[in-house]
Amino acid sequence: MRACAVAALACPLLAATPAAGFVNPGGALVIGLAGGVVCYVGPVFVPDIEKRFNGQELVMVSPDVGGVLRARAIAKRLDCDLA
Repeated sequence: MRACAVAALACPLLAATPAAGFVNPGGALVIGLAGGVVCYVGPVFVPDIEKRFNGQELVMVSPDVGGVLRARAIAKRLDCDLA
């Protein structure tokens, strides 16, 4: 759980940076909050994905939630490939 908290602290900065020249501070705050929440709760959905897609072939396509290390860990936990 500690890794989720650390990623949730770093994600808002990474989420808001590409939009830095196009949004005001309030918009950057909304983007940052959304990025932090998505990054924090990403691993929480793994058991739900296992239940819904049990027995089907899965491929993790994009390491957008938390970076490559987290995507690799989730793919390993789901026993699927990482594209």
